[in-house]
Amino acid sequence: HEKPEVERNILHTHLNIMIKRLWFIITWPSAVLTLIFGIIVLFESGWLAVLFTADARWLQIKLLFVVLLYLYHFSLHRIFKQQMKGVFSYTSQQLMR
Repeated sequence: HEKPEVERNILHTHLNIMIKRLWFIITWPSAVLTLIFGIIVLFESGWLAVLFTADARWLQIKLLFVVLLYLYHFSLHRIFKQQMKGVFSYTSQQLMR
């Protein structure tokens, strides 16, 4: 925000283009394809039949982490929407952590 108005507008426009490309061309398609192929593997390999048995405790824990990863993805979508509105609540260093 310390740059002159013209330069700041150009940088903001360019940043929005890069954010949209990253989010809609890489991140969302990866999340959707991972979910689709994960469900296919779950059904086709027969893991669904043993999912709720004691032998599949590791699979239940793994699926819990997958759910947590998708919750994290949705929290990042909230940050994405804020940045598209021009609200930058986090510094670049905070986003790297």
